Amino acid sequence: MLPPRIGAGQLISDVLHDPRFTPTLPPQLNRAGMVVWGLYKICVSVAGQVTDVKVVKPADALVDGSWVQKIKTWQYRPYSINGRPVPYCYPMRLEVRSSN
Repeated sequence: MLPPRIGAGQLISDVLHDPRFTPTLPPQLNRAGMVVWGLYKICVSVAGQVTDVKVVKPADALVDGSWVQKIKTWQYRPYSINGRPVPYCYPMRLEVRSSN
């Protein structure tokens, strides 16, 4: 398990600005001032692909499934120890704010 900031620091995908990777809120939760967050354990392969996502603290039943699917599309830089790429997992708090 890597610390959250190191794991997130390996992220290549632009999850904040590219709609292909950015989790969204459904209309029922997309109200002014609404903030929804969940905690996820993300596991990454030696090639930098997401291999597994576990929900540690659910955000909401309306978004957990779609957020897990988005996370699975993210791409990471391989993490190396002594010059050799290794698989890793790390916890990530994912927060999405309403667009209204």
